[in-house]
Order: sequence, then structure tokens, then C-alpha cells
Amino acid sequence: MLGGSPLGNRLSKPWKSSVTEPEILALLKPMIKQWALERQDGEAFGDWVIREGIIKETTHGTNFWAETDAS
Repeated sequence: MLGGSPLGNRLSKPWKSSVTEPEILALLKPMIKQWALERQDGEAFGDWVIREGIIKETTHGTNFWAETDAS
């Protein structure tokens, strides 16, 4: 699940499914490193993954599954 807002005004949504713990750690480690290096001042991780196009923003409940690994 990625793309949620720390303010609680945007839901995170499925990014990958059926991954093991080692797989998800291997996927997230470089992403978190990139976020730490490239984020805008005060930019939350959920905002960054949307800005980078890693996952689409959930703007309405009807598009929760849109363009996800589970869609």
C-alpha cells in the first residue's frame, strides 16, 4: 500500500500483491533512499510516490483499484 497522506485526507492504495517480506524490503529500500535524497522540503513519502508517478492518487473511492497491480 502506497500513496496515503499523513493528514488522513488520502487513502493509500495497493501497489504490489503477493510479495514476500524479502521482496518487499528489496523494493522499498531503494525507493525510500531515493525519496530521502529527492523529496521536496517537508514532502511526505505518500506525496512523493504520487509525484514520481509510482502510484496514482486515490481521488475517489471508485478509483481505488485503478492502475494497481491488483486491478
